[in-house]
Amino acid sequence: EPSKSVTALNKLIDIDKVVAIVGPQWDEPALAILPITEKEMIPIISPDVTSALESKQNFGYFFSAWYDNKVGVEELVKFADKQNWRNIAIVRPIGGGFWQYTRNLFTEAAPKYGINIVEDIDVGDPLNIDFRTFLVKIKQSNPDAIFMVLADGNECPFMKQKNELGINAPVLSTESAGNQPSLENCSNILKDVYFSTPRPTSQYEGFVQDFKNEFGRVPLYPTALNAYDAVNIIASALKQSNLKGGETLRDKIANIKYKGIALDTISFNEKGFIETPDDAFEIRTVRNGSFTNDFR
Repeated sequence: EPSKSVTALNKLIDIDKVVAIVGPQWDEPALAILPITEKEMIPIISPDVTSALESKQNFGYFFSAWYDNKVGVEELVKFADKQNWRNIAIVRPIGGGFWQYTRNLFTEAAPKYGINIVEDIDVGDPLNIDFRTFLVKIKQSNPDAIFMVLADGNECPFMKQKNELGINAPVLSTESAGNQPSLENCSNILKDVYFSTPRPTSQYEGFVQDFKNEFGRVPLYPTALNAYDAVNIIASALKQSNLKGGETLRDKIANIKYKGIALDTISFNEKGFIETPDDAFEIRTVRNGSFTNDFR
């Protein structure tokens, strides 16, 4: 909730006297607090926002440790093309935020690969978990596949209801489908989900093992890596700035080249977003209770 983000930010500034911040997740709370961090000259690195965040305003003290989702969605559309899935239905929990952003990326990329959008449904409620009415409409369109942003709150209900209605079309999704809660709760019905997610780096397995040793479980979401990198980027930049904050720290972050966990080399473009290679994403699914890029 944006208002709670502002309250938390004010505490960090007024009471804790922070010089930098990691967070928040998603665009809506970020848009609420960035005007304040700009005014206070506090660098902030988010683990998970979209490039739409700066479509209307450039925030000089804002950085994103998340990848460019345009690269990820393009990988997803290319995968659909290879499978010869020509007619795609889209379901959006709401016509805004990440859901609308990825929907727009998908519809922009689809024509280049000869893919038609046969349904484009806005559920109108991001917390809704009863998709049967919308799935019945989709079934009538007989799509080759369905694009839906799945996450731990809606993934299991959506797939269960799709199967109960006898819809055999596979589901395409973003990295949010690769979450541990869904894997633990309904892996048996996720074999038809294909999602685009960041490709693991050489340091990924070591990070996961260290995480398990520390917390007794694997990371719940892909953004754990990006949050970890964000902390270390700030620490490295603080060393370079001799612990000075404000503009000095902002400039050190802006010009950093950091060997990260999420990407082997992390650097930021002029708007503060991570430079994302064209091969940064891969397609995964679920087989035998695990995420894999082996579709057999």
